[in-house]
Amino acid sequence: MAPSALLKMEKLLLTWISDKQAKGDNANSTLIRQKATRIFDDLKEDEENCQVEFSASKDWFDKFKLRTGIHLVVRHGESASADIQAAGSSVSEFARIIEELEGA
Repeated sequence: MAPSALLKMEKLLLTWISDKQAKGDNANSTLIRQKATRIFDDLKEDEENCQVEFSASKDWFDKFKLRTGIHLVVRHGESASADIQAAGSSVSEFARIIEELEGA
């Protein structure tokens, strides 16, 4: 069983990721791993006799994604900065143009 500091860190990290997603902010693996380290360090300071070591390695992050399902919310590269609303209006505009061409 994982030590309580690790469990608390992952729970707080998920809350932070959800908040970032709700705000429309990017949450890439580097940023998430940095935040995990900061959260864990803060929790470790608060727990007496905590001897657990934590490294927000790529391996840890990959397992964290599998455990929590965040692979659905982590965005990378251009897709992270894409304007979803503009893309939707472009699709609508394209459909309108196609309809006009078909009707002509």
